[in-house]
Amino acid sequence: MIKKLAAVLAFFSFFSTLHAADALDPLASQIERGLKNANANSVVVLEFKYAGKTPGIGGPVVQKGLADILTKRGFTVVPTSSSAQAFVRGEIRNVKSKVEIRAVLVETATGKIVGGGAQALAKTWKDPVTECGDMKFVPISTAAFAATGGAESVKIMFAQPWWPVQIIGNISWNFCRKDGKTPNLNHALPDLKKKAAELGGSMLQIQNNSLDDGNRKVLKIEATVSR
Repeated sequence: MIKKLAAVLAFFSFFSTLHAADALDPLASQIERGLKNANANSVVVLEFKYAGKTPGIGGPVVQKGLADILTKRGFTVVPTSSSAQAFVRGEIRNVKSKVEIRAVLVETATGKIVGGGAQALAKTWKDPVTECGDMKFVPISTAAFAATGGAESVKIMFAQPWWPVQIIGNISWNFCRKDGKTPNLNHALPDLKKKAAELGGSMLQIQNNSLDDGNRKVLKIEATVSR
């Protein structure tokens, strides 16, 4: 409950900061140029997503902030892209004490990128902290596979295999070390390989292994089990 309340307060604090200072004016001006060049008067601003699936509260705030500024500048901001001549989508990337916001303006009828821009903002809020979590497995194949010879036989890959493979499923894991120190992939590999072997896999393709921007004690792992 306390974490939820803190997130809500941070949300409104962030919104007040953006609104009061019109901090998104530079990005809005870049989008405005694209709209004028495309002769588009109606636009929808989609919620901005955090890069790397990092949790954060900035997405809907940036969305509303841009929509409000574009409305003030005479554009018709609508709720869905089906009724708009163009739409804005983008991402938020944490960079130390700042965030970098990247936006793309797309013409609805053609799917063509007609504008966009980027802007850095001081980070005046705290995003929710990613917590350590249990290993999660999502099956893709409906077939049942017998366990392989053992964890030591599971091969680790970082690139897409060029030979045909049978994908068993995907593993995701917010991994933390028991001693609380900063983790790396080598610390998680024994358990990952053991899990892959139990699932009947002979190969583990690592899709992502990166430290969380908001909590450097968490290693975000995504991997595909195949044979």
